[in-house]
Amino acid sequence: MVINVRFGIIGCGKIAQEGHIPALKKLSKRIELVAVADINLSVAKKIAKRYKIPFYFKDYRKLLRRDDVDAVIISTPTPYHAQISINAAEAGKHILVEKPLAMTLDEALEIERVVKLHNVKISVVQNYRYFPAVKTVKRRIQSGYLGRIVSLFGVAHTKFPILWTRSLWLYHEGGALYDFAPHLIDMLLWLKDIKDPKQIVEVNAAGGDFLPNAGFINHAQLFIKFKDKSSATADISWITDPYLFNIQIFGTGGRITLDVRFNTFIEEHGTQTPLDFIKRSIIPLRDVTRDILRKSFFKGALSFYSELIYDFVEYIEKKRPPPVSLKESIASILVIDKALKLLRQGGL
Repeated sequence: MVINVRFGIIGCGKIAQEGHIPALKKLSKRIELVAVADINLSVAKKIAKRYKIPFYFKDYRKLLRRDDVDAVIISTPTPYHAQISINAAEAGKHILVEKPLAMTLDEALEIERVVKLHNVKISVVQNYRYFPAVKTVKRRIQSGYLGRIVSLFGVAHTKFPILWTRSLWLYHEGGALYDFAPHLIDMLLWLKDIKDPKQIVEVNAAGGDFLPNAGFINHAQLFIKFKDKSSATADISWITDPYLFNIQIFGTGGRITLDVRFNTFIEEHGTQTPLDFIKRSIIPLRDVTRDILRKSFFKGALSFYSELIYDFVEYIEKKRPPPVSLKESIASILVIDKALKLLRQGGL
């Protein structure tokens, strides 16, 4: 057996346990999971024992010093992404980091500087790009079926993350902007083919704290203007009726309504008829029934981690582009950073 890339995982929380580690084990013919690190040493030890991982640490810097680790997956809380990414780059390790890349644009630009300086590869986890319906919509747009894209409208409404984790780190000032919103913002920019933050010319934001003195953003609307005069709107919430992850794409030649969560979309051209109204009900029902029968519906976004990590390994080996480029990730952080500053000016 030839092992191509040897990995270490920094952060052994739920996303590592349910997403990254099972995915790495599926790819065991090409990848070896050498070590894990977690600030809670007992958790790191428990995970290492459960998955037969040779080494475990409390201090991630000890993991970074190992010569038998080629790449790291950073699955810590977001506030630590930047510093750990910088330390990993300085240690010469390739980096796959959970979304978002960083907390601020300044942090993201510093990561870019250090990664280039040490010539390491980096990508950010955006597993919703791997949904079959999403990939098909991307191809349809690239093939010109919608003509020139004029505007996009996205909705990401989720519950408070207490159902995912009992940790309180997500309830900082940025709140919902740093939870599920990075998935929506990435999707809007990716479908619009934004490959560089320089393509974004303006960001506006409304909303903030809709609860009595919660102290963090729990509902917001972002408006993004692009260099080619097109635009995107992102509606983000922890407090409205969940769960929604929908995107409408409007072009000069047609429109698509994409339901990411239910892995289905409807494409329409011209004036609609009663038949089109019927299709709007039948097509989603057909697609959801298909996924339920295939037992893929309930696996959700976690089921695509192995495909994403495989693509990251191929990127390290210079066989394909990154799953998500660094410039794309910086563009997303630019939007989040600007939105937070605007909402802060308004008193949240």
